[in-house]
This record gives sequence, structure tokens and C-alpha cells, in this order.
Amino acid sequence: MGKNKDSSIEYLRIIACFFVVCIHISLGNFYNDALCKSALILACFRADAVAMFWLITGAFYFKSSDYKNIILHTIKKIVVPMVFITVAVQLFDGWLFQDLSVVDSIRTVNLHSIKALVKGGVIQWTSPVAHTGHFWYLYVYLLVVLFYPVEKAFVDTLNDKFKIRAFAIISVFLLVLNDLSDNVFANFSHHTFGALVPALILIIWGHFVYQNRERLSQRLNGIVWLFLFVIANVYRYFFMLLLYAKNGDLPTAVLYWYSACGLMASISMYMLIYCMSKAKQPQFIKSIGVVIGSFTFDIYLIHQIVIDLLHKFEVIEEFQRIFVIDGTFGKQLFYYFVIGISIFVISLILSVVFRIILKLMCILVEMIKNRCVIKTQQL
Repeated sequence: MGKNKDSSIEYLRIIACFFVVCIHISLGNFYNDALCKSALILACFRADAVAMFWLITGAFYFKSSDYKNIILHTIKKIVVPMVFITVAVQLFDGWLFQDLSVVDSIRTVNLHSIKALVKGGVIQWTSPVAHTGHFWYLYVYLLVVLFYPVEKAFVDTLNDKFKIRAFAIISVFLLVLNDLSDNVFANFSHHTFGALVPALILIIWGHFVYQNRERLSQRLNGIVWLFLFVIANVYRYFFMLLLYAKNGDLPTAVLYWYSACGLMASISMYMLIYCMSKAKQPQFIKSIGVVIGSFTFDIYLIHQIVIDLLHKFEVIEEFQRIFVIDGTFGKQLFYYFVIGISIFVISLILSVVFRIILKLMCILVEMIKNRCVIKTQQL
């Protein structure tokens, strides 16, 4: 199972997905109305989940030249699950979160809510349904795919070292300048074209890093890549502290995936994982990594619903009370480790169950279809 998959990419998917969960259960960067340095350093180290996902996209994104197949594959693998989860949440939100019966929950859906759903999803290009705010990433991904022919043509022009280095220097300069201006320069965002440009920068970086991963791992070993990952995040931490002390306002743009620190940290994390994956390890560990990695998209889709349900029943709040989670580094790390892994595992189990049910339904439909064919032939 998974023999043809790159285990280093699957490991990176798992780490990125776990970081996404940690971001969405954040305790914030302030404690008792004061900046919490422990929270801030942890925020820096988990900040680059989305950047890692864009790098992963770039690893395989430009291999195909068949735009039609790319569109069809995207509809099947991305759009259909997105629509299914969006509609399901719209129908059962009242049942899951407002203590309504299933029937009453479904009845809350009316023409107005359907119009709002279509307007938000198609016209405004964002998810208007509660508990699906994290779908912004998928909407941006769809926008990236729509412009694939232009992106592919541009990448094909980067066909020598000079052009590749020019792209690297210019893109890093753009990100650094934007970081220094706290996102005033480029005004990147998590929505449509404000996200499209930085997403493409990271995807193209992912393309070239993946192409040259072996050479990069020979030049710098895993320890060096780990050091670079730490340095990128420590720099980000002190940069934020400096501006906070100077302006009295915490700059947040440098924490987002479209920062120069995010680019450096995500590349370093991937190369660290790649160097580690080259070491001899039992096949069953690689197989487990590949299997879990194959569920990360499912986990991404539903993890926010799991988080919101845990908040509804005050499970997370009770955990914080029992273990007295305060502003200390150790307790905050413990919180993210336990709650983050718990949500990841719950989401994984639900994803597995859902796939099994879906598989059984497909088998049932196929059996019914075959029986109908046999009866038709007998007639």
C-alpha cells in the first residue's frame, strides 16, 4: 500500500494538517491582557501549515499539460467533497449546534439561505456557512486551478538557472518587503486574488524544491535544515517583539503563510523530513504515514466541525480548567499536544468511517445495478 507515493510528502501533509488544527484551537497571543511570549513563540512555530500545503501542491502541480483532466480531477476530488460538507453543515447545523431535531434543523433551510449559499460560494468566492470558514484555502486552490494554463506557461519559461534564480530573488524580495511593511506593500489576504499571488509564489517554489530535493539534501543535511527552520521562526518571533515594543501593536502579517519566514520555514521543514525519510526505517512506518497522509484532506474538511462540537460541550474549556492552562510555555505546549492530537485522531476516525460507509454504498449501488442488468437480460 502506498509504495508509489513519496513518504516525505505524506509526512509533510500530516505535519501541516496537525499545525492547521493547532492554529484553529489557538489560545491567542495575549494572556491576562498582556503579550504572552510563550504563546507567541508557539504561534511562530506552527504558523506555516498553509505554506506547507502550497509547497506540496507545487511538487506535482505542473506535471500535467491536460487542462481538461485537471479541471475534472479538481471537480471530483475537491469541489464535490466541498459541496457535500457545505450542504450537510447547512442542513444539520441546527441539530448539531442548536439542539434542534433533525427535521427542524433541515426546515431552517429556506430559499433565502440557499440564495446566500450560492451568492457566497459562487459570486463572493467564499464559504457563507458556519463552521466552514477554513474552506477559504480550497476556494483559493480552485482559483489557482482556473488559471493553470497561464501558470504552466510561466513556469515553462523558467528553463535555466538564471531565470530560476531571478524568480527566487524577486519573489523573496517581494515577501520580505511585504513583511517589513506589515502587509501594506502587497496587501495579501486569504481571499481571491489577494491570496492567488502568494499562493502561486509558494507553489512555484514547491515545484523547484521538489525537483532539486536530492541535490539540496546532499548540500545541507537534516540538522542544518532543522537549524534553518528554527532560525526562521526565532527571527519571526524577535521581529514581532521588536515592532510590538516600538509601535505597541503586534504585527500579524509575518505570522501568515504569505511571509518570507513562512517560505523559509516550510521549505526547511520539508527538506528536514526528506532527509529523515532517506534514512533506513521499517516499511510499516512508511505505510502508516502514507495511509494517514491520504486522509489529511478529509481531516482538513471536518476538523473545524469537531472543534466546534468540542467547544459546544465545553470539552476544551474543561481541559483548560482541569490542567490550569495559563501563559507558561510548558502548559501551553501540553495543551496543543493533547487537544491537537485528539482532534486530529477524532477527525481521522470519522474520515475512515465515512469512507467505509461510502464504499459500502458504492458496492450496494453496484449490486443493485448488476441485478437490474440481469433481470433486463432475462426479459
